[in-house]
Amino acid sequence: MSRLRLLLVASVLFLSACIPFGDAWVQFGGTVVDSDGRPIAGASVVISASDRKAAAVTDAHGHYEVFMAVCPCDFPFAVAAVATGYKMHLLSFSGKEALRLSKYDIALQPDTDPQRKLP
Repeated sequence: MSRLRLLLVASVLFLSACIPFGDAWVQFGGTVVDSDGRPIAGASVVISASDRKAAAVTDAHGHYEVFMAVCPCDFPFAVAAVATGYKMHLLSFSGKEALRLSKYDIALQPDTDPQRKLP
């Protein structure tokens, strides 16, 4: 009986732990626009999760799509968008939120500091 109990406890611990492999994807898209709602072509959108990054560039209509395979665990996640003449947009949230994300539209604000350089 104690062997069965040990096996049961080990199984529960294994299933509740984060397994660093599996089928989990962060995949979403959206539109990058200016403060007046006009699409921004050529904006860079970068997503990062832990030590991984994926990037996309917006098309003529401001549309982008990003995809990244990730660990199914919870992880820190960030979205950054930048375009010449605009302030960088940066948003951080949890990996669990990122896995549920299907669309993320971004409105960039004009950069009023002409000396600022893009990262």
